[in-house]
Amino acid sequence: MLSAASLACSADWLPTIGEEAPTGTATLLCHLAQRAATPTEALERLGGRCAAEYKYDGARAAQAHLADGNVELYSRRAESITEQFPDVAEALLAQLKARSAIVEGEVVMFDAASGRLRPFQELMRRRRKHGADEAARLLPASFVAFDLLYADGEDLTGRPYPLRRRRLAEALATSERLQLSVQAQLTTAATLGSFFERALAAGCEGLVCKALGPESVYRAGARGWLWIKLKREYRSDLRDTLDLVVVGAFHGRGGAPRHLGSLLLAGYDDEQDAFRSLCRCGTGFTARDLAELRQRLRPLVRPTDQPASSCASAPMSGSSPPSCSRSSAPA
Repeated sequence: MLSAASLACSADWLPTIGEEAPTGTATLLCHLAQRAATPTEALERLGGRCAAEYKYDGARAAQAHLADGNVELYSRRAESITEQFPDVAEALLAQLKARSAIVEGEVVMFDAASGRLRPFQELMRRRRKHGADEAARLLPASFVAFDLLYADGEDLTGRPYPLRRRRLAEALATSERLQLSVQAQLTTAATLGSFFERALAAGCEGLVCKALGPESVYRAGARGWLWIKLKREYRSDLRDTLDLVVVGAFHGRGGAPRHLGSLLLAGYDDEQDAFRSLCRCGTGFTARDLAELRQRLRPLVRPTDQPASSCASAPMSGSSPPSCSRSSAPA
């Protein structure tokens, strides 16, 4: 019998109940979503109706695996994050009614006073492996579940989304630490737009709009129009591009002090003939990316800030332009 701990797949392989998972694989690849710029476009793509869910600004734990009285948390890149979030694992173990299950969701942090989501950057402080128990006490995290892929011997990935959602609600004993994603089934662009604004007001990134028909299976590793992301930055009237240059870099902390932790980006002020720092960019890089960036920027490093660069925060090391980067920013 296929256990929750061994269920695995790649983009072109999905085990059925009774098969053994391939050696060396650990998690199911995530179902990926397309993008839409407006509520109207999203509804048209989904046949005029959808289940709209809040898109939480958290760490998408690709799966929480429950089996044999143990819980393992995996990121969407199949990295184990159980040690970083022991409080989330405990909540899942205590409040999931199934004996074995694979639940997909987001690890998030809520503000105790307002109920709003706390910034993603604060949650990332929990990703450190050292001092995890103390971090859990000071910065408690929650798990917001949005899909059930496997339960008590049954592979649910081939079942329609409404059934998976219903089974998920039945499998959870919800609490402050284990929640079901906020969802509404909608049929008009106006109501979808209003729900989108509610999600933003709650501190979310936007919505994920999901198909409701019999075709709404979970397609591991595939990107299609069964799920559609609707985010503020996808709206063309609220997005512009900026040409920025790297003017500084900050060393990493924790386990990677020899790598760059983030880059300081600046825009050119033609009136003053100077580069003005605008932001830091420190997410989306792999360890290999950071190592390569360090090598590329090393010849440009200067020991001190130069008059042509005005920095709001002082980096560990400065680099002289140009080393160009493109970034999207709200208008």
